[in-house]
Amino acid sequence: MECNCSTEGFDKEFGAKRASNELKRYFKKGPKGSTKLLIDLLKLHDVKDKSLLDIGGGVGAIQFQLLDLGIKSVQNIDASQAYIEKAIEGTEKLGYSSQTEHVCGDFVQIFEKIKNAEIVTLDKVICCYKEFRTLVQESLNKTNEIYAIIIPRDVWWENFSIH
Repeated sequence: MECNCSTEGFDKEFGAKRASNELKRYFKKGPKGSTKLLIDLLKLHDVKDKSLLDIGGGVGAIQFQLLDLGIKSVQNIDASQAYIEKAIEGTEKLGYSSQTEHVCGDFVQIFEKIKNAEIVTLDKVICCYKEFRTLVQESLNKTNEIYAIIIPRDVWWENFSIH
């Protein structure tokens, strides 16, 4: 699988070893921290038979949890080749390959090729992205119902937003 963008910086920070460790940790302990909080908040909504666009989806924690709840389809976009590979591994392990599309690329560079979804998630993506205004605007344009983000902060009540 080829990546659709230059990911030099992403792959240094989010490389194969880190991705492998995160997937192993997920399968042992489940989602952690603010990611778990985001998932718990999404569980308050009826997600069954909805579509998910997970931007910066990492190894797939949000995707796996929502697929378990009946999400019908997932688009996983991540700029790290290593994370995409681990997300594919996790998806195959859980039996969700037919419901999941994995795209390696910079969302801002490829957003026109990405389908809209009822639910769009960005877990700790906005805070470290240089073109965050474009990222937010174009990801909002892909949302049909729920837009859920995590922005890391020092206090727990500023860690999430669902609209």
